[in-house]
Amino acid sequence: MSIKSSIVTEATSKELNSPQFLENKSICEIWEEYIGEKKGSCRGKCNVWALVFHGKFDSNQYVEVKFNSNVLTSPNLFIKSETTTVESSEILISGVTLRLNRFTVKRESAIGNIMLKYNSNYNKLVDGYISSQDLKSYSTYIKTIIYKLKNFKVTLITFDRKEEKLYIKCNRILKYPSFLDEILRLNID
Repeated sequence: MSIKSSIVTEATSKELNSPQFLENKSICEIWEEYIGEKKGSCRGKCNVWALVFHGKFDSNQYVEVKFNSNVLTSPNLFIKSETTTVESSEILISGVTLRLNRFTVKRESAIGNIMLKYNSNYNKLVDGYISSQDLKSYSTYIKTIIYKLKNFKVTLITFDRKEEKLYIKCNRILKYPSFLDEILRLNID
């Protein structure tokens, strides 16, 4: 496994056995191994409070994966001490060819429902998602992506034909890479 990798872990001796640190470290190691098998490169950093990872590889299509997670604490400790975890993941796949010029798929929202009602360009795609184009001929492809990533809360999928790029954004950390090979194997046209 030849990989250009730079994963940095930071923890005090007390934090080394913390469940959050061990989970963050495990996620980095799983993705590092996966990208190494693809002969790609990655870099990242993790500790008890945060995880940042960026990896890329080229196997018929250029793929870039980024994710980060931060645990934030409430600044007002006199009222109530609360923590919130903010997570996001991004996948960029280049070399995707579709017959459409461009499209956007988003999670439904109040604004999205207004767009559905008053803008004929917007269509309901699957439960909880709307699209900026009629994607009937690609609905199986898009639905499969949403299904494979449903546990990661997909918020946005965009495609640009000119750049041949498919972009996927999620509101969860991509904890395991097995879905990615399945998405790359999908028959697009």
